[in-house]
Amino acid sequence: MGQYDEVVERQRVLLEAEEWAKGVKELHTFNTETCNMWYETRPEDGRVMDIRYNDDTEDSLPIKNLKIFENNYTFGIGDIIKNKNTSCPHHGSIGIVQRITQLGADNPGKIVKYRVVNSGPTYKPGDVLSKTIDQLEPMR
Repeated sequence: MGQYDEVVERQRVLLEAEEWAKGVKELHTFNTETCNMWYETRPEDGRVMDIRYNDDTEDSLPIKNLKIFENNYTFGIGDIIKNKNTSCPHHGSIGIVQRITQLGADNPGKIVKYRVVNSGPTYKPGDVLSKTIDQLEPMR
């Protein structure tokens, strides 16, 4: 046993707690046009997802551009998605869409940035990953 074992163990526990705090504790999806929450400050948002993390911080994200047409899915902010690309190191990661970005004027593709809510060998809750749309599928 070294003289710093207790210090190292304490730091390990602190780092573990910080990672846990980034995890999702609660998801609440509702439509502000039909359901009024006492804390809602933007009733014009329509469908929203309230996210509470283990550290009790919160996000409220409008769910925009959610359209399903014959399996042609358009991702929207706040959607819950899963990485379906079996050759990707983040395969199986599940997350909440935070941003969708066009690749460029000459490229019709899009990049989806999402906050991870589950754990795997190469990802953990709170990680933010960016993937092309073809690597992702909606969680239903």
